[in-house]
Amino acid sequence: MLTLKNVSAGYNGIDVINNISLCVKEGENLCIIGPNGCGKTTLIK
Repeated sequence: MLTLKNVSAGYNGIDVINNISLCVKEGENLCIIGPNGCGKTTLIK
């Protein structure tokens, strides 16, 4: 299980993730989609 609670991140003074929470249970699939620069890779890191 993967659980994130109230995660925020940014770079160069720009917030790209603000107060994200999610829970992925074993066996579930997760797809993260969005436009360039919206924080997909930052969320994975």
